[in-house]
Amino acid sequence: MTASAWEVGSHPLVVAAARVAAEVLAPAAEQVDGLPLLPRGHLDALAEAGLMGLYGPVADGGQAAPPPVVRRCQQLVAGACGATFFTWAQHHTPVRLLSGAPDGAARQRWLRPLCTGKARAGIAFAYLRRPGPPAVRAQPAGGGGWILEGAAPWVTGWGLIDVILVVAGCDDGRKVLCLVPVEAPGLLPELLDLMVLQSTGTVRLEFDQVAVPVGQIVDIWSDQRWRQADRVAAAKPVTAPFGIAETCINALRSGEGSARGAAVALAAELTRCHHRTEALIDQPPPAHEPELAGWLGALIVVRDWSLDLASRAAQAWLAAVGGRGMSRSHPAQRLVREAAFYVIQAQTGELRRATLARLARPGDPPPR
Repeated sequence: MTASAWEVGSHPLVVAAARVAAEVLAPAAEQVDGLPLLPRGHLDALAEAGLMGLYGPVADGGQAAPPPVVRRCQQLVAGACGATFFTWAQHHTPVRLLSGAPDGAARQRWLRPLCTGKARAGIAFAYLRRPGPPAVRAQPAGGGGWILEGAAPWVTGWGLIDVILVVAGCDDGRKVLCLVPVEAPGLLPELLDLMVLQSTGTVRLEFDQVAVPVGQIVDIWSDQRWRQADRVAAAKPVTAPFGIAETCINALRSGEGSARGAAVALAAELTRCHHRTEALIDQPPPAHEPELAGWLGALIVVRDWSLDLASRAAQAWLAAVGGRGMSRSHPAQRLVREAAFYVIQAQTGELRRATLARLARPGDPPPR
Protein backbone atom coordinates (compact mmCIF):
# COMPACT_ATOMS: atom_id res chain seq x y z
CA MET A 1 0.00 0.00 0.00
CA THR A 2 1.34 3.44 -0.89
CA ALA A 3 1.81 6.25 1.59
CA SER A 4 -1.05 8.28 0.11
CA ALA A 5 -3.28 5.21 0.28
CA TRP A 6 -2.50 5.01 4.00
CA GLU A 7 -3.61 8.63 4.36
CA VAL A 8 -7.16 7.80 3.22
CA GLY A 9 -7.20 4.24 4.57
CA SER A 10 -9.27 5.10 7.65
CA HIS A 11 -11.99 6.92 5.72
CA PRO A 12 -15.34 5.15 6.29
CA LEU A 13 -15.89 4.64 2.55
CA VAL A 14 -12.44 3.10 2.12
CA VAL A 15 -13.04 0.83 5.10
CA ALA A 16 -16.39 -0.20 3.59
CA ALA A 17 -14.81 -0.86 0.18
CA ALA A 18 -12.05 -2.95 1.77
CA ARG A 19 -14.64 -5.03 3.64
CA VAL A 20 -16.78 -5.70 0.55
CA ALA A 21 -13.66 -6.50 -1.48
CA ALA A 22 -12.33 -8.98 1.07
CA GLU A 23 -15.59 -10.60 2.18
CA VAL A 24 -17.75 -10.60 -0.96
CA LEU A 25 -15.76 -9.97 -4.13
CA ALA A 26 -12.36 -11.62 -3.85
CA PRO A 27 -13.59 -15.03 -2.60
CA ALA A 28 -15.91 -15.37 -5.61
CA ALA A 29 -13.76 -13.73 -8.29
CA GLU A 30 -12.72 -16.92 -10.10
CA GLN A 31 -16.28 -18.24 -10.11
CA VAL A 32 -17.57 -14.89 -11.40
CA ASP A 33 -14.92 -14.89 -14.13
CA GLY A 34 -16.57 -17.99 -15.60
CA LEU A 35 -20.20 -16.90 -15.29
CA PRO A 36 -22.31 -15.55 -18.15
CA LEU A 37 -23.36 -12.61 -15.97
CA LEU A 38 -22.12 -11.02 -12.77
CA PRO A 39 -24.32 -11.78 -9.72
CA ARG A 40 -26.50 -8.80 -8.89
CA GLY A 41 -25.58 -9.40 -5.25
CA HIS A 42 -22.11 -7.98 -5.90
CA LEU A 43 -23.59 -4.64 -6.95
CA ASP A 44 -26.09 -4.87 -4.09
CA ALA A 45 -23.20 -5.20 -1.63
CA LEU A 46 -21.55 -2.10 -3.05
CA ALA A 47 -24.84 -0.21 -2.83
CA GLU A 48 -25.42 -1.26 0.77
CA ALA A 49 -21.92 0.01 1.61
CA GLY A 50 -22.76 3.43 0.14
CA LEU A 51 -20.39 3.03 -2.79
CA MET A 52 -22.71 3.71 -5.73
CA GLY A 53 -22.94 7.45 -5.19
CA LEU A 54 -19.30 8.31 -4.55
CA TYR A 55 -19.49 11.36 -6.84
CA GLY A 56 -23.05 12.34 -5.97
CA PRO A 57 -24.22 15.27 -3.82
CA VAL A 58 -25.11 14.45 -0.22
CA ALA A 59 -28.49 16.13 -0.72
CA ASP A 60 -29.30 13.53 -3.38
CA GLY A 61 -28.15 10.49 -1.43
CA GLY A 62 -24.55 10.62 -2.61
CA GLN A 63 -21.27 10.75 -0.74
CA ALA A 64 -19.49 13.76 -2.35
CA ALA A 65 -16.30 11.83 -1.61
CA PRO A 66 -12.88 13.47 -2.06
CA PRO A 67 -11.15 12.27 -5.26
CA PRO A 68 -8.35 10.37 -3.42
CA VAL A 69 -11.01 8.47 -1.45
CA VAL A 70 -12.89 7.61 -4.66
CA ARG A 71 -9.70 6.32 -6.28
CA ARG A 72 -8.75 4.23 -3.25
CA CYS A 73 -12.21 2.62 -3.17
CA GLN A 74 -11.91 1.86 -6.86
CA GLN A 75 -8.44 0.35 -6.46
CA LEU A 76 -9.69 -2.00 -3.73
CA VAL A 77 -12.66 -3.19 -5.78
CA ALA A 78 -10.57 -3.59 -8.95
CA GLY A 79 -7.97 -5.65 -7.11
CA ALA A 80 -10.65 -7.98 -5.77
CA CYS A 81 -12.87 -8.67 -8.80
CA GLY A 82 -12.29 -7.13 -12.20
CA ALA A 83 -15.76 -7.92 -13.55
CA THR A 84 -17.49 -6.27 -10.61
CA PHE A 85 -15.19 -3.26 -10.82
CA PHE A 86 -15.68 -2.66 -14.52
CA THR A 87 -19.46 -2.91 -14.34
CA TRP A 88 -19.58 -0.68 -11.25
CA ALA A 89 -17.13 1.83 -12.75
CA GLN A 90 -19.50 2.65 -15.62
CA HIS A 91 -22.14 3.70 -13.11
CA HIS A 92 -20.06 6.58 -11.73
CA THR A 93 -19.94 8.58 -14.97
CA PRO A 94 -23.73 9.15 -15.15
CA VAL A 95 -23.74 10.06 -11.44
CA ARG A 96 -20.94 12.56 -11.96
CA LEU A 97 -22.47 14.13 -15.08
CA LEU A 98 -25.96 14.31 -13.59
CA SER A 99 -24.52 15.94 -10.46
CA GLY A 100 -23.11 18.76 -12.57
CA ALA A 101 -26.03 19.04 -15.00
CA PRO A 102 -28.77 21.67 -15.00
CA ASP A 103 -31.65 20.82 -12.69
CA GLY A 104 -34.14 19.20 -15.03
CA ALA A 105 -36.45 16.21 -15.27
CA ALA A 106 -33.64 13.73 -15.96
CA ARG A 107 -31.66 14.86 -12.92
CA GLN A 108 -34.74 14.79 -10.71
CA ARG A 109 -35.79 11.34 -11.95
CA TRP A 110 -32.47 9.53 -11.85
CA LEU A 111 -29.84 11.15 -9.63
CA ARG A 112 -31.07 9.95 -6.23
CA PRO A 113 -31.82 6.36 -7.35
CA LEU A 114 -28.38 6.16 -8.96
CA CYS A 115 -26.62 7.59 -5.90
CA THR A 116 -28.31 5.12 -3.57
CA GLY A 117 -27.92 2.16 -5.90
CA LYS A 118 -31.65 1.57 -6.30
CA ALA A 119 -30.95 2.05 -10.01
CA ARG A 120 -27.76 1.18 -11.93
CA ALA A 121 -26.40 2.83 -15.04
CA GLY A 122 -24.17 2.08 -18.00
CA ILE A 123 -22.57 4.36 -20.58
CA ALA A 124 -22.27 4.64 -24.36
CA PHE A 125 -19.95 7.27 -25.79
CA ALA A 126 -16.44 5.88 -26.40
CA TYR A 127 -17.21 5.77 -30.13
CA LEU A 128 -17.01 9.57 -30.20
CA ARG A 129 -13.22 9.24 -29.97
CA ARG A 130 -13.12 7.56 -33.37
CA PRO A 131 -12.65 9.60 -36.56
CA GLY A 132 -15.58 10.06 -38.90
CA PRO A 133 -19.32 10.47 -38.21
CA PRO A 134 -20.49 9.46 -34.72
CA ALA A 135 -21.59 5.84 -34.41
CA VAL A 136 -24.77 6.97 -32.63
CA ARG A 137 -26.49 9.99 -34.13
CA ALA A 138 -29.22 12.26 -32.75
CA GLN A 139 -31.90 13.80 -34.97
CA PRO A 140 -34.30 16.39 -33.56
CA ALA A 141 -37.89 15.31 -32.92
CA GLY A 142 -40.98 17.18 -31.86
CA GLY A 143 -41.33 18.71 -28.42
CA GLY A 144 -37.60 19.15 -27.87
CA GLY A 145 -36.86 15.43 -27.99
CA TRP A 146 -34.50 13.45 -30.18
CA ILE A 147 -34.36 10.23 -32.19
CA LEU A 148 -31.24 8.05 -31.84
CA GLU A 149 -29.90 5.95 -34.73
CA GLY A 150 -26.74 3.87 -35.08
CA ALA A 151 -24.85 1.34 -32.97
CA ALA A 152 -22.61 1.60 -29.90
CA PRO A 153 -19.90 -1.07 -30.26
CA TRP A 154 -19.41 -1.42 -26.49
CA VAL A 155 -21.99 -1.07 -23.67
CA THR A 156 -21.30 -2.80 -20.35
CA GLY A 157 -23.81 -4.07 -17.79
CA TRP A 158 -26.63 -5.36 -20.00
CA GLY A 159 -28.87 -7.45 -17.77
CA LEU A 160 -27.65 -5.56 -14.68
CA ILE A 161 -28.39 -1.91 -15.43
CA ASP A 162 -31.59 0.11 -15.63
CA VAL A 163 -30.53 3.07 -17.75
CA ILE A 164 -27.75 4.08 -20.15
CA LEU A 165 -26.10 7.45 -20.41
CA VAL A 166 -25.81 7.90 -24.18
CA VAL A 167 -23.87 10.70 -25.82
CA ALA A 168 -25.01 11.05 -29.42
CA GLY A 169 -23.67 13.36 -32.11
CA CYS A 170 -25.81 15.89 -33.97
CA ASP A 171 -25.33 16.98 -37.58
CA ASP A 172 -24.08 20.37 -36.34
CA GLY A 173 -21.46 18.78 -34.06
CA ARG A 174 -23.29 19.22 -30.76
CA LYS A 175 -23.45 16.30 -28.34
CA VAL A 176 -26.75 15.22 -26.79
CA LEU A 177 -26.30 13.68 -23.34
CA CYS A 178 -29.37 11.62 -22.52
CA LEU A 179 -30.55 8.80 -20.28
CA VAL A 180 -32.16 5.90 -22.12
CA PRO A 181 -33.94 3.21 -20.06
CA VAL A 182 -32.91 -0.29 -21.09
CA GLU A 183 -36.52 -1.22 -21.86
CA ALA A 184 -36.85 1.58 -24.44
CA PRO A 185 -38.22 0.35 -27.79
CA GLY A 186 -35.58 0.10 -30.48
CA LEU A 187 -32.62 -1.03 -28.34
CA LEU A 188 -31.14 -4.22 -29.85
CA PRO A 189 -28.26 -5.81 -27.88
CA GLU A 190 -25.76 -8.35 -29.23
CA LEU A 191 -23.60 -10.02 -26.58
CA LEU A 192 -19.85 -9.79 -27.20
CA ASP A 193 -17.51 -12.77 -26.73
CA LEU A 194 -14.55 -11.42 -24.73
CA MET A 195 -11.27 -12.92 -23.54
CA VAL A 196 -11.85 -11.47 -20.07
CA LEU A 197 -14.66 -9.75 -18.14
CA GLN A 198 -17.23 -11.86 -19.98
CA SER A 199 -19.60 -11.66 -17.00
CA THR A 200 -19.90 -7.88 -17.34
CA GLY A 201 -22.78 -8.20 -19.81
CA THR A 202 -20.95 -6.22 -22.48
CA VAL A 203 -22.89 -5.87 -25.73
CA ARG A 204 -22.94 -4.16 -29.08
CA LEU A 205 -26.08 -2.04 -28.83
CA GLU A 206 -28.04 -0.97 -31.88
CA PHE A 207 -30.30 2.09 -31.71
CA ASP A 208 -33.20 1.67 -34.13
CA GLN A 209 -35.22 4.88 -34.08
CA VAL A 210 -34.98 5.17 -30.28
CA ALA A 211 -37.14 8.05 -29.08
CA VAL A 212 -35.66 10.28 -26.37
CA PRO A 213 -38.23 12.74 -24.96
CA VAL A 214 -37.08 16.04 -23.54
CA GLY A 215 -37.44 14.70 -19.98
CA GLN A 216 -34.56 12.26 -20.60
CA ILE A 217 -32.09 14.93 -21.77
CA VAL A 218 -29.26 15.50 -19.28
CA ASP A 219 -27.57 18.31 -21.21
CA ILE A 220 -26.46 19.39 -24.67
CA TRP A 221 -22.78 20.25 -25.13
CA SER A 222 -20.91 21.95 -27.91
CA ASP A 223 -18.41 19.80 -29.79
CA GLN A 224 -15.57 21.88 -28.34
CA ARG A 225 -16.76 21.38 -24.75
CA TRP A 226 -17.07 17.63 -25.26
CA ARG A 227 -13.64 17.26 -26.88
CA GLN A 228 -11.90 19.33 -24.22
CA ALA A 229 -13.49 17.36 -21.38
CA ASP A 230 -12.86 13.99 -23.03
CA ARG A 231 -9.27 14.87 -23.87
CA VAL A 232 -8.58 15.36 -20.17
CA ALA A 233 -10.62 12.35 -19.03
CA ALA A 234 -8.94 10.00 -21.50
CA ALA A 235 -5.42 11.06 -20.51
CA LYS A 236 -5.88 10.51 -16.78
CA PRO A 237 -4.60 7.20 -15.38
CA VAL A 238 -7.35 4.71 -14.57
CA THR A 239 -7.52 3.18 -11.11
CA ALA A 240 -7.81 -0.52 -11.97
CA PRO A 241 -4.12 -1.13 -12.84
CA PHE A 242 -3.11 0.11 -9.39
CA GLY A 243 -5.53 -2.33 -7.75
CA ILE A 244 -4.33 -5.21 -9.93
CA ALA A 245 -0.69 -4.44 -9.17
CA GLU A 246 -1.37 -4.18 -5.42
CA THR A 247 -3.17 -7.54 -5.29
CA CYS A 248 -0.35 -9.27 -7.16
CA ILE A 249 2.34 -7.67 -4.99
CA ASN A 250 0.54 -8.74 -1.81
CA ALA A 251 0.37 -12.30 -3.16
CA LEU A 252 4.08 -12.27 -4.02
CA ARG A 253 4.90 -11.22 -0.47
CA SER A 254 3.61 -14.56 0.80
CA GLY A 255 5.80 -16.56 -1.61
CA GLU A 256 9.36 -17.83 -1.44
CA GLY A 257 12.52 -15.73 -1.41
CA SER A 258 12.62 -14.69 -5.06
CA ALA A 259 8.90 -13.88 -5.03
CA ARG A 260 9.33 -11.75 -1.92
CA GLY A 261 12.23 -9.96 -3.54
CA ALA A 262 10.08 -9.18 -6.58
CA ALA A 263 7.35 -7.93 -4.26
CA VAL A 264 9.73 -5.48 -2.58
CA ALA A 265 10.92 -4.04 -5.89
CA LEU A 266 7.44 -3.83 -7.41
CA ALA A 267 5.95 -2.31 -4.25
CA ALA A 268 8.56 0.44 -4.27
CA GLU A 269 7.78 1.15 -7.92
CA LEU A 270 4.04 1.16 -7.21
CA THR A 271 4.61 3.78 -4.52
CA ARG A 272 6.55 5.98 -6.93
CA CYS A 273 3.97 5.59 -9.68
CA HIS A 274 1.10 6.27 -7.31
CA HIS A 275 2.73 9.36 -5.84
CA ARG A 276 3.50 10.74 -9.28
CA THR A 277 -0.09 10.11 -10.37
CA GLU A 278 -1.58 11.75 -7.28
CA ALA A 279 0.66 14.78 -7.77
CA LEU A 280 -0.76 15.32 -11.27
CA ILE A 281 -4.29 14.02 -11.45
CA ASP A 282 -6.21 16.54 -9.34
CA GLN A 283 -4.53 19.61 -10.76
CA PRO A 284 -6.93 21.89 -12.67
CA PRO A 285 -6.22 21.62 -16.40
CA PRO A 286 -4.08 24.54 -17.60
CA ALA A 287 -6.15 27.03 -19.56
CA HIS A 288 -3.81 27.42 -22.51
CA GLU A 289 -1.54 25.46 -24.78
CA PRO A 290 1.29 24.45 -24.57
CA GLU A 291 0.88 24.15 -20.78
CA LEU A 292 -2.21 21.96 -21.25
CA ALA A 293 -0.39 19.71 -23.72
CA GLY A 294 2.52 19.35 -21.31
CA TRP A 295 0.25 18.41 -18.40
CA LEU A 296 -1.69 15.91 -20.51
CA GLY A 297 1.58 14.46 -21.77
CA ALA A 298 2.76 13.93 -18.18
CA LEU A 299 -0.54 12.20 -17.37
CA ILE A 300 -0.16 9.90 -20.37
CA VAL A 301 3.34 8.93 -19.21
CA VAL A 302 2.14 7.89 -15.75
CA ARG A 303 -0.94 6.20 -17.21
CA ASP A 304 1.25 4.07 -19.45
CA TRP A 305 3.59 3.40 -16.53
CA SER A 306 0.68 2.09 -14.43
CA LEU A 307 -0.43 -0.19 -17.29
CA ASP A 308 3.09 -1.56 -17.62
CA LEU A 309 3.42 -2.03 -13.88
CA ALA A 310 0.13 -3.92 -13.58
CA SER A 311 1.11 -6.25 -16.41
CA ARG A 312 4.56 -6.94 -14.93
CA ALA A 313 3.19 -7.50 -11.42
CA ALA A 314 0.58 -9.96 -12.72
CA GLN A 315 3.16 -11.80 -14.81
CA ALA A 316 5.50 -11.90 -11.82
CA TRP A 317 2.84 -13.62 -9.72
CA LEU A 318 2.10 -16.04 -12.55
CA ALA A 319 5.81 -16.83 -12.86
CA ALA A 320 6.10 -17.32 -9.10
CA VAL A 321 3.26 -19.86 -8.86
CA GLY A 322 4.27 -21.76 -12.01
CA GLY A 323 2.01 -24.21 -13.79
CA ARG A 324 -0.81 -24.09 -11.25
CA GLY A 325 -1.26 -20.43 -12.19
CA MET A 326 -2.59 -21.53 -15.58
CA SER A 327 -5.63 -23.17 -14.01
CA ARG A 328 -8.83 -21.17 -14.38
CA SER A 329 -9.27 -21.62 -10.64
CA HIS A 330 -6.11 -19.60 -9.88
CA PRO A 331 -6.35 -15.79 -9.75
CA ALA A 332 -2.91 -15.18 -11.29
CA GLN A 333 -4.05 -16.01 -14.83
CA ARG A 334 -7.18 -13.91 -14.44
CA LEU A 335 -5.19 -10.89 -13.30
CA VAL A 336 -2.80 -11.29 -16.25
CA ARG A 337 -5.83 -11.12 -18.56
CA GLU A 338 -7.36 -8.20 -16.67
CA ALA A 339 -4.09 -6.25 -16.84
CA ALA A 340 -3.99 -6.90 -20.59
CA PHE A 341 -7.52 -5.54 -20.94
CA TYR A 342 -6.50 -2.11 -19.65
CA VAL A 343 -3.84 -1.87 -22.34
CA ILE A 344 -6.71 -1.30 -24.80
CA GLN A 345 -9.57 0.03 -22.65
CA ALA A 346 -10.22 3.75 -23.31
CA GLN A 347 -6.94 4.03 -25.22
CA THR A 348 -7.09 6.91 -27.70
CA GLY A 349 -4.68 7.13 -30.62
CA GLU A 350 -2.25 9.19 -28.55
CA LEU A 351 -2.39 6.74 -25.66
CA ARG A 352 -1.92 3.75 -27.98
CA ARG A 353 1.12 5.41 -29.54
CA ALA A 354 2.64 5.86 -26.08
CA THR A 355 1.98 2.21 -25.21
CA LEU A 356 3.33 0.92 -28.53
CA ALA A 357 6.43 3.08 -28.24
CA ARG A 358 7.12 1.64 -24.79
CA LEU A 359 6.49 -1.94 -25.92
CA ALA A 360 8.80 -1.47 -28.91
CA ARG A 361 11.74 -0.66 -26.59
CA PRO A 362 12.66 -4.00 -24.98
CA GLY A 363 14.99 -3.46 -22.09
CA ASP A 364 14.31 0.27 -22.05
CA PRO A 365 12.15 0.99 -18.96
CA PRO A 366 9.42 3.61 -19.11
CA PRO A 367 10.32 7.07 -17.81
CA ARG A 368 10.29 7.41 -14.07
